[in-house]
This record gives sequence, C-alpha cells and structure tokens, in this order.
Amino acid sequence: MENIRAYNQMFAMTSFGAKLDNSINNGRHPYVFKVEGQISHWMGSLCPPDDQNCRFLQMYVYDTTNEVSNRLRHFRKGEHTDLKPEIVEALIHLFDESNALVKLHSGGNQLCYDTPTFGTLGAIVYDTEPTGKNDFDIIIRLKDNVPQRINKLHPSYMALQFPLLFVYGEHGWSPELKLVNHESRGNNHLTMNMFYSFQLHDRFNLYALLPRGGRLFQQYLVNAYICIEQNRLDYIQSIQNVLRSEYLQGVHDALLKGDSDGHDVGKRIILPSSFTGGPRYMYKHYQDALAICRVYGNPQYFITFTCNVKWLEIRRYLEKFPELQASDRAGIIVRVFEMKVRDFITYLKDERPFGNVAADLYTIEFQKRGLPHCHTLLWVTSAHKIKAPEEVDKFISAEIPDPNNDPRLFNIVSKLMIHGPCGLANTSAPCMVNGTCSKHFPKRYEQTTRFDKDGYIHYRRKNDCRFVTKNDIKLDNSYVVPYNRSLCLVFEAHINVEYCGWNMMIKYLFKYISKRADRIRAQLTQSLGEHSNRTLNETKQINEIQNFVDARYICAHEDAWRIFDFDIHNRNPAVQVLAVHLDKMQTITFKDTQSLRNIITNPMTKKTTFTQWLHNNQIDDRGRHLTYIDYTLEYKWVTQGKDWVRRTTNRTPAIGRLIYIHPTCGEVFYSRMLLGHQIGCKTFDDIKTIDNVVYPTYRSACEKLGLLGDNKEWMYAFDEASISATSKELRSLFAHMLLYCEVSDPISLWTQRWRQMSDDITQNIVGTSHGIPFRLNDEHLQNYVLYEIELLLTSNCSSSSLSEYGLPMPPPHLLLELNNRLLMEEKNYDRVTLAEQHRLLVSKLNGDQHLIYESVMKATLENEQKLIFVYGHGGTGKTFLWTTIISALRSTGNIVLAVASSGIASLLLPSGRTAHSRFKIPLDITNESACHIKKTRN
Repeated sequence: MENIRAYNQMFAMTSFGAKLDNSINNGRHPYVFKVEGQISHWMGSLCPPDDQNCRFLQMYVYDTTNEVSNRLRHFRKGEHTDLKPEIVEALIHLFDESNALVKLHSGGNQLCYDTPTFGTLGAIVYDTEPTGKNDFDIIIRLKDNVPQRINKLHPSYMALQFPLLFVYGEHGWSPELKLVNHESRGNNHLTMNMFYSFQLHDRFNLYALLPRGGRLFQQYLVNAYICIEQNRLDYIQSIQNVLRSEYLQGVHDALLKGDSDGHDVGKRIILPSSFTGGPRYMYKHYQDALAICRVYGNPQYFITFTCNVKWLEIRRYLEKFPELQASDRAGIIVRVFEMKVRDFITYLKDERPFGNVAADLYTIEFQKRGLPHCHTLLWVTSAHKIKAPEEVDKFISAEIPDPNNDPRLFNIVSKLMIHGPCGLANTSAPCMVNGTCSKHFPKRYEQTTRFDKDGYIHYRRKNDCRFVTKNDIKLDNSYVVPYNRSLCLVFEAHINVEYCGWNMMIKYLFKYISKRADRIRAQLTQSLGEHSNRTLNETKQINEIQNFVDARYICAHEDAWRIFDFDIHNRNPAVQVLAVHLDKMQTITFKDTQSLRNIITNPMTKKTTFTQWLHNNQIDDRGRHLTYIDYTLEYKWVTQGKDWVRRTTNRTPAIGRLIYIHPTCGEVFYSRMLLGHQIGCKTFDDIKTIDNVVYPTYRSACEKLGLLGDNKEWMYAFDEASISATSKELRSLFAHMLLYCEVSDPISLWTQRWRQMSDDITQNIVGTSHGIPFRLNDEHLQNYVLYEIELLLTSNCSSSSLSEYGLPMPPPHLLLELNNRLLMEEKNYDRVTLAEQHRLLVSKLNGDQHLIYESVMKATLENEQKLIFVYGHGGTGKTFLWTTIISALRSTGNIVLAVASSGIASLLLPSGRTAHSRFKIPLDITNESACHIKKTRN
C-alpha cells in the first residue's frame, strides 16, 4: 500500500499537476497528502516526440512490446526502487481486459468513422488543431508537444487519473446527471458535491474499492474537493459580468438619463461573504464574534478540542481494514469528530463543567498534519465568572494528577496532555523555531495561580517531583498543557483549556479563530529597475477569486469535512447584521439583462433591515421603545419575506450588529451614530429629529445631542473601531483621520488613544525575544507608535508629516534602537519594580558585599573602567551581590550583560546567559576559533 500512488501514476492516462507539500511527512507520523494551490490534469499527444520517451497515455499505444520496462523506467531512481515487474505486468493485463478507457486509447491511432451509439465512450482524435471548442470533450492529438488540460466537468476526468481506483474506467460526475425520485418538485440537478459525498459513504454489505485506496484515496479526496470548490469559483467568476450592484438612487438617476438596460449601470462584484472559507466570509464571522462580546463581555474560556484517532469508534471500524491506517480513512475520522463536537458542545451546556453557558462559538480548523480540531470560545453567566485567581483551579489544572488517587486521569494526561519533549532533549521537535520552543515550554513553576498586570494567567505548577516519561525523557509539571478534568475523562482527547476572562486583548483571539487556512501568496507586479508608466489615477484591478486560490494548502481531512457539508463555524446566539444607509441609498443587486424600470418598481429590491424597521414602527407600536440595534430582542428578521416579525418563543434572541461605517463617509457615519440613541423612528427624518425639531443634516443632529465637539465623533469612531480592529489597523485609521477628517485637537486624540494603537508592538518584540521577559517603557512605546504613523503619513500621496498636525516626531535614533534587539531587551525592564527590589537587597548586604557594591557603583558613576574579581565558597552570597548590583543599574536604565560560564550559573542571574550564547563563542575551542559576531550585527 505504500507504493500505491506510484503504481497509479505509472498507469495514469493524464499527468497530475499540483505542488505537493511533503515537508509534513518527515518522521514516523502517518502519511498525509497535502497540496498547495490548484490541481490540473494534463493529457499529451498519442505519440511522443522523436527525442523523448513515452509517458502516461502514450505508453498504452506506443512500443507496447516493452511496456513493462517503459513503465518502470521513470521509477528506477528516487524513493520507489522496490516496484515489482510482476505487479506491473498483472496490472497491464487487468486494464487491457477490463478498462474501457484503455481499450479506447489502445486503438486511438486508427481513425474510425463509425456512427457512435448512445452511452458509448468516445474520443475525438485530431491531426491538427480542431476548429471548434467544447469543454466537455477530451481532445487527443496524434503528435504534439503541447499537453491539453482536461476539463474537470468531463465524466472521465477521475478515471483517467486514477485507474487503480476505477478499474473499469467508470464514468464520474457530469452536468447531465439528475436526481431520481426526488421529492421536491423543484431543481432535481445532481450537484458535484452530492455526487462525491455519495461516493465517500460506505454501503452495507456492498464492496467498495474506492475507500480502500490508502494514500491514493487521500489524493483522490483532495482532487475531488478542489473540483467542487473550483466549480463554485468558476460560477462566481462567470456572473461577474452578469450581476451588478448599485445604490437604488443611482438606478433612478440612470433611468432619468435615458438608460434602460442593467449592463449600463453599476460596478462589478467580487468574491462574496457567502462563499464559505473566503476572506469576506471569515471577516464576517469575526465581526459576529465581537458582537457577542459586546453583549456578554469577554469570553471566559478558550478551549481547543483535537481529534484523537485512537478513539474506540475509529479503532473498531479500522479493524475491518488491517491494511489501512487511520489517516487513510479521512472520511471516517471527520464523521466521528463531527459527532464528538456536537456531543462536546451539548456537554458544555447540559453538564456545565464551567457553569451555566450564556453563549458559545466554535470554528473547525485542521492541523498541519491534517487532523481536525475545534476552537471554542465559552461565555458563562455572571454567577459563574471567575472573581479571584484561586477560583481558576476548580476548572483548569496544569499539573500531573496523582497516579494513585486518580489513575485513569493520570493515564489520559500522560498520553494526551504533555507537551514535548522539545528543547535540548529534542531539537527536531515540530514546535522548535530558531532553537527555542514556539509554545514557550517548559513553563515556569508557580506555587499558586496568578494573573499578571496584562491580564495573562499563570497556572499553578508546583515542583512536586511528579513526572511522566516520554521517549525516555522525564517531563514534569512544567510541560503540562492546561486541561479540565471532566472533559478529559469524558472525551479522552487532547483538550487544551485556557482562561481568557481577564485579558483585554481578546480581539486578537477572535482574529486567531477566524483566520483563514494556511496560505502564502507572492506576486511580481514590476521587474527590478522597470519604470512604471501608470498614471497616479490608474489602479490595478484586484482579483479576489485568484487571490483566494493562489497558494492555499489543502489536505484530505479538510476536504472530507467540506464534502460532507459539515459546519466550519457555529455560534449561539445568532447574530443579525443590520444595514445602515441614507434614504434611497441602499445597495441592490440585479442582472445586467434586467430592465431598470422593473428593478425600481419591484418592492422586494428596496427592502432592507433598516427600511423595514422604519416601516414596522409605523404599523406596530410595540417596538417603538427599542433602538435599531436592540430591535432583535423582540423581533426577528425573516429573510424570505424581508420583514420583521415579533418573536413568539423564549429562545435566546439574536444579537444585532450594525455594519461598520468609516468616519470619512460623511452623513451616513453620523446617521449611524444617531441610531444608537434614537428610538421608535418611523422615517429617515425622525432619525435627525431632536426635541421635535427636524435638523437639516445628521451631523447637526449629532451636534444638538452633544455627540460632536472636542473630538467626540472621532473618539466615538476610534473606540468603536478598536473593539474589532488590530493595532495596525487603528494606526491606519488614525492617519486617515489626520488626513481626511477635521480633527480639531489631534494632540488630545493622540494623548487619550495612543495606547490602543500599541498592543501589537509589545507582543511582536516579546515574540522575538527568545522567551526572555522584559517590559517596554511608555516612552519607547509612544515613539514606536509615532514612527509607524509617520511612515503611513509620508507614504501617502499627500506626503504629510506628524509635525504638520502638532504631534511630536519620533527621535531620529529610534529606528536603530528598535532594530537592535539586544539593546531593546536591556533597556526595557520594569524599572519601578527593580528599584524597589534594589532598595530591599542593598539593605541586607554585609560589610564585604557592601564594599564591592560601592566600588562598582562608583566606577559606573564616574565612567571608570574596572576589572573586579570576587572569590568565595558556595553560599557566601556572590549571587545575592550580583543580583543587587544588576537591579541597581537596570533600575536607572543602564545596560547590564549578565554572563556566566555555565548554564546552571547563568540561571541564577537575572536574565542571565552563558558566555557561549551571548558572545557566540564556539563550543569547540581551537587556536583559530573566533566569536561569530559580525561587525554590522545589531
């Protein structure tokens, strides 16, 4: 079974075009088939060029006497050297006798003019280029160097590529397939997704060759899903010229000017948010998560539930197929995991291991090795929220359980909840990046659970001498992944539980769970040294569909999940998006063939959640006490009829979410501000009515309510954006406000909101500091933010600067300091804490220690170079003296390099490093040895 892909490729009639990712198949783990980007099948000519060997389809019709050696020729080198000629000969005989495609192509060079009968398989054989084009035929040339791409809609698309899975050359999906005995009287079209979903299911007492394909079945799954998704993308691409979107008022204006056809009006639409997995789809779910956060506050728990292929259900099924591994049956794995996820969410709500659940949200992702995992955010009711750090221990543990008192939990934690080994014990571990663990293991020992000043939790991890052995290495509590006891016992899986209720940077957690699949994309738009001839007003068209397709990574488990139409996002309660627009400025979508008069006379095209809220307040007085955003508490939006209907059940109501409006949008931005305050509005004029006075503009109404002035509107816009936007996006918003908005007091806006633009700066520096803790001072933090904003302003077409708005300029030496990682580490300790530590330590120095301390401090103060050697036996207070001196110097902003000759000694010093690590000294010293520190090194 290990060589099944090689044997299949040997007999495939089309080549397989894709970029494979085999980097994840290093080691002892099960094989995973993973591709990047698109997949294509190519068919060459019947006969090879004179100077080349035959390949793929050509081997069925050219030099068939030496067919065995011809087929093995391409596999004599590399990893497939153990292919057996007798197996190849047996497969040749099997396909010659049974495969309809092989029988067809074996006679492909004999022109046949018989009239084909219905249902027979045929191919068109050409000597020259055919004059016509048909996407549903395979065109074969007698002798041509140019391969032809096979259309994915052809019924033989899969059989040509996977002869070992379709031994008889069976037909696959085609657009002509219909549903039989379909209950609905509507569309009976059999979609591509339906067809492949049917194929993936086992049938009782019916033998199926396809799921027994092992690694080849993984390749087939990836191929099938890419066909499905590409078919959907092709449809979206095909309607780009058909569907248009425009403001309703714009259609009215076009009609008045004499335009009558839809193709004269509107702009092109792009990859919509309805496309599952697309960037707009993921961002929509990110905004929905923040809407839940607006109502219920920060989530309390972040839980990652990972599939366990050793579950009893999976093992019991695989016992019927001893030749297969769990990774070979991706369909079974995802079906079991989907049931487990539903049980998992039900268990959280019914059994309440964390208390009463107020809201929940989860998203499904796939590891680099393909296994699915479920990221869950959990909100609990106020009565069950954590009030003190010690309460966390009731729900989350980061310690190895007692094997005597709880042997089953000890067994589960030992197998599933221990990280590593990594670090020096295993430098090739997947988590190792630049010589350190990217997950920051081992963790520090903690006697009690505590929160730091940034709201991050540090779980209790006592040094109690308990350990487990993995790969002959003892791992203690510092390697335990935080877990919940009841979840581990019930689901027997890796379930990482993290408390996040006190962390204010929750939006980055939402960004993480709403991110798209792994991808990389790079595009060369201009050659080096090439002068651009584009004008300033010319913009490059962005193809969102192509950007989505390029460089995405897809594996068999994800494909099976998507083919089965399992949800990749789920949330409770639901979130209702609420439209915001001016009168007759709602966006409508129509076909270019539609009559504009029919568009504007159709009442359904004019309806939005906003217009119907106004209309409903006219005919129903029961909801006039509610603002627009709170209307979902008592009414629900019916999409089919586009209307609000009063709720009649006790189910948790949907949460309203106003669409985001940029502050540069003018009146519609001020209209949105008013919607948070006005109730019972019946018309657009009611929104700008204050104390029975209708104001001419929404802005003037905002001024009357006291929402403007003293930068209030910009504060409002900035605060609302900061709920969902990253720090980088907030800096961009701040720059846009300076450039395009009338900010009366930029200094005041900067002073009150600069910290919200700095979250990522500290995190980025800490993330690249190799686990060395340090603190970035406010002065450096502000300068860093100012520097980033200055870059945005100077890169803008107007080439503005901070100085033009009265804002301070970052110092010129900032960039050099920021790029010097060592300097940043040494200058950004918590000086207040160090000063207090120094005050306590210096008072405890004895006479000899104090003499050395004074000598060092005096030399530092007078800028005098001194070499001081301190000698003493163990326990005489050398480390205490070094700690006192280091805290004294670092508390005043001085740089101290704490270096020791051995690793154990360096651990005793605050932020200590070994001399080999700090000065890049080679481990093996010779007469020619030198430190690996370059002259230009920062």
